[in-house]
Amino acid sequence: MSFIPPQDFAFYADESGISQDRFTVVGGICMHKNTVKEVYDTIANYRARHNMNAELKWSKISNQKEEEYMALVDLFFALNKP
Repeated sequence: MSFIPPQDFAFYADESGISQDRFTVVGGICMHKNTVKEVYDTIANYRARHNMNAELKWSKISNQKEEEYMALVDLFFALNKP
């Protein structure tokens, strides 16, 4: 698998609420191709460190996993610092 897209920017998106819900939400993130591998590796390290191997899904947050999901939020903002 190649981490570096052929275009200058990569856009990743996901949707929620397309079947039974009244509203659909679509979110995404855009990054320069030079950061894709770093972000992928950082998320892989987060998953290994916190044993978060299943789908990361906000509706699955429980008291037992709250700390892990807070670490994910912290990671997101750390990756977005200039």
